[in-house]
Amino acid sequence: MNPLTLLAIDDDKSIHSVFQDAVSSTRYAKHIQFISAYDGELGLKCLNYQPIDVSFVDFKLPKISGLDILKEQTEKASATDFIMISGQRTIENAVEAFKLGAKDFILKPFDYPDLKSHIERLFEDHQVDTKPFGGKGTALRSLIGESPSMIKLHRQIEKVAQSDLSVLILGESGTGKELIARAVHDSSKRANKPFIAINCGAIPRELIESELFGHEKGAFTGAVSKKIGCFQQADGGTLFLDEIGDLDFDLQVKLLRVLQEDEIRPVGTHKKVKIDLRIISATHRDLESHMAKQLFREDLYFRLNVFPIHAPALRDKVRDIPLLAHHFLEKIHQRYGGQKRILSDRAIQQLCNYGWKGNVRELRNYMERLYILLDDVTIIDQIPEDLFQFKNFKSSVQTPIGLNGQKLISSGQVSTLAEVECMAIKSVLAHFNYNILKTAQALSIGRDTLYRKMKLYDLRNPSKSSC
Repeated sequence: MNPLTLLAIDDDKSIHSVFQDAVSSTRYAKHIQFISAYDGELGLKCLNYQPIDVSFVDFKLPKISGLDILKEQTEKASATDFIMISGQRTIENAVEAFKLGAKDFILKPFDYPDLKSHIERLFEDHQVDTKPFGGKGTALRSLIGESPSMIKLHRQIEKVAQSDLSVLILGESGTGKELIARAVHDSSKRANKPFIAINCGAIPRELIESELFGHEKGAFTGAVSKKIGCFQQADGGTLFLDEIGDLDFDLQVKLLRVLQEDEIRPVGTHKKVKIDLRIISATHRDLESHMAKQLFREDLYFRLNVFPIHAPALRDKVRDIPLLAHHFLEKIHQRYGGQKRILSDRAIQQLCNYGWKGNVRELRNYMERLYILLDDVTIIDQIPEDLFQFKNFKSSVQTPIGLNGQKLISSGQVSTLAEVECMAIKSVLAHFNYNILKTAQALSIGRDTLYRKMKLYDLRNPSKSSC
């Protein structure tokens, strides 16, 4: 069985005792690792420095609130499932949590048998999510859609799967790039071998080399035992490097060497290890812009981009929204049980009219919020627009902030999205005199994200920044 890592973030120590007892009494106890954090700051450190499958987070925490934790992790596209806990039964709390990406919302004090059953269901769901695909083409069938862009995507996957070419998947966040990578693997001759995925942007720079290459015992402070890295774990199969655009520049050199020589050297040893695997990478970033700014190696780009695949945005395949919405409702019903929900034509039209900035991931999360909150409804005829994540969003900045007089369209030339983003960040930074905290809050992004974008657009020094 695959292990499950649970993290509870709550300042009430008695809550952690209840969790520990509930975990210990489940039939899967030996396969569950339980971690406690007594304030938001410590909780964030746990989330940022080790993989967590499920995190229970209290709304009210010292230092950093539960919603702030949820917001930051959502911005980082964290793979952790978040369940918010509260002692207050208010719909406002639930709506806010679900809008930020929470999977569930439970009340304190806990009913012990219910909590135990809940943890067992989480473990069982985790097994379903992580089990190997059961046969050629299974993941390909999970890419639901009948639009021209999805038909093209299926054909591309079927073609490239028959080779061992490196694949680069391009597309916005939430478009299902990992699912596409799994479909390529699942349709290939390596289907019965491991598929290992790692998010290059979610792991701290100090740890990413060890995660990829592994290390020997004593290789550095804290290396108390030998670790097998992702390259060796994926030997014979496929290694999926998500958010490759965020990979540290120095590590790009080492990755290029791996692609050229088909061998790695774990940290702390001079011994080389031969590997045989396929590399699939993905990013939502403009790598050509990164190369121009010397943030991404050109030689590595051409090694990875042998066969490019574009993951279409949801707004570009509107005809697939009804299929996806009904699919997600059925999956959620299988998970939670209770009364089935059916979408009326009016509700479907509302879904089709929404912009879905977060793409398929946002649609899936929205359908889960809808299912949970409308638990007494069979036919959903009216979509609650206040549950949409981005519609009618207002910045915390009260006064209009211009773009320093720069025009988006000038002499027939349209600015690129990267140029518009650069201008916007530069303008807000100037407005707040380069106060990082205020700028990040105004833009509704995390400080780490802001720092990365400042580096990308060379905005760290006002006297030298340029777009």
